Amino acid sequence: MSAKKTLKHNENPETILNQANYIYKYPFITSLLVATAITPYFYSHPPVVYLETLFLVSIILSLILIKKDFERCCFTFLHRLFWLTIVYGVSNIFIQISNIDRYVILLLSIVSLWAGWEFYKKVKKSPQEHLPYTGLAIKIFICLQVLSFFLNISGRFSLAKIIGVTAVFNLWFLVILFFVVQIITQALFLQFQVKKEGTSIINWIDYTLVQKKFRNILFTLASLLWLFFLLQNLNVDDWAADSLHDLLSQSGSVGSASFTVGGFIIFIAVIWVSSIMSRLISYFYDVSAQRVTDLSIAKKKNRTSTLLIKLGVFSIGFLIAVGASGFPLDKLTIIISAFGVGIGFGLQNIVNNLVSGIILAFEKPIQIGDIIEVDNRSGTMKEIGIRSSKILTSDGSEVIIPNGDLISHHVVNWTLSNSNRRVELLITTAYGTEIEKAKNLLKDLLGNRDDIMTNPGPSVFLHSVNENAVEFKIFFWADDISTTTELKSRVLASIHQKLIDEGITLPSGKKDLNLYFPDGMPMLNAEPEKENDTLEKENDKKVSKKDINKNDQAQDQ
Repeated sequence: MSAKKTLKHNENPETILNQANYIYKYPFITSLLVATAITPYFYSHPPVVYLETLFLVSIILSLILIKKDFERCCFTFLHRLFWLTIVYGVSNIFIQISNIDRYVILLLSIVSLWAGWEFYKKVKKSPQEHLPYTGLAIKIFICLQVLSFFLNISGRFSLAKIIGVTAVFNLWFLVILFFVVQIITQALFLQFQVKKEGTSIINWIDYTLVQKKFRNILFTLASLLWLFFLLQNLNVDDWAADSLHDLLSQSGSVGSASFTVGGFIIFIAVIWVSSIMSRLISYFYDVSAQRVTDLSIAKKKNRTSTLLIKLGVFSIGFLIAVGASGFPLDKLTIIISAFGVGIGFGLQNIVNNLVSGIILAFEKPIQIGDIIEVDNRSGTMKEIGIRSSKILTSDGSEVIIPNGDLISHHVVNWTLSNSNRRVELLITTAYGTEIEKAKNLLKDLLGNRDDIMTNPGPSVFLHSVNENAVEFKIFFWADDISTTTELKSRVLASIHQKLIDEGITLPSGKKDLNLYFPDGMPMLNAEPEKENDTLEKENDKKVSKKDINKNDQAQDQ
């Protein structure tokens, strides 16, 4: 259904469907594979025949998908493994130990080692052509088969049979879990693409982030299922459960307060879950606020309330964790008091930032989306955290500021009550410009623009008059501070063109030098000046010669 909607409504359906190739190409196989893989976990004690049948169907469906979309060597190995699995399954039915069964298991171990080693050499030769961790999975398979082989020849046939069956079955289970995770992830991707239309909230969710987090959760669950299946096949699941129960039941003490390992693990687990829930709730709450593009006060307050939601959910989770762990509350207050002494001496700055974050959350002097200036750094408030906040500057960098600085330092909030911003321009015209004409011209130009606020309206003032220019200072208001630079550029271009059209000149850097001579006085000729200069130079030479002669006579005497 999702694939049909994608083909019908999206402009580039092939690009989308290529990222969901399993669901798009093989919808029946993928649906049946997921159903057969997860159905056994809905029953407490299902029949063994029922489980084995579902597992066999899952193996066949996975083999079909591998044949269609994977390398030939991968299909060849798993095809051989399929027949080995059939023989292992038949051998597993027999409870009575016999020499024939022992030789069969020994032969199966040898064939499995050969097939696994041949496939491992191809994976090692070109690992980029195979799935991640394929080499590791084959190594584990080979190690288990080697162990089964040596146990068999050493006389531990029952244990060798268990190890061999576990190696084969768990490798198939790993392949099945891989396809289940891929199919569920692709189904989520298709749902995002189908619902991503109109005013749906899906448009505002970062699918890459959701996919990454969801995939990690699925891989964690798949790893836990694989580990449980491994312990179950090795027949050590009961022993592991009893050992884990004994470990969790062990008690410890801190001073006069006692606790159990299980209670401590529950405490950590509930805190971890509460932190995830707080981030999840705050994320969707913030997504709903981002759907509005304006910077109105109400919307910014909604986005800023995310910090309060985080604190509230985390606080409730902490109380639940304390109650679930069985730790006495009266002892907890003593421990918190002891920590308070240490905090007072060594963690003053951290506590100051934490308290400042709470003050910012309740008082709201700064909100998400505000344009602020603090310590000669200006930008848009991107995030207000518990300890620190983030400012996105105009050059794209993110500045992390401790919350204590936002409380103790001088902070300029340009959008606290509104997003209006006054723009100031200095217009310089040439000396001799008609002042009233220029002022009226500038007022008319600013008053007829739709991108300038009319209340308060624009103003034009005479700034200065000197021997070179006449300067006018212009003030007008922009309704959105984020468009101030662009608006200023447009207004300057319009003013420049208007002044040229009206014949008002701009001051020039060139200067004209004018010489005035008295009436009736002709200009001096350049050539007599040259003759006079020549005579003066000759007289200077004669005088210098006379001085030299006098000095010589005086030396002779």
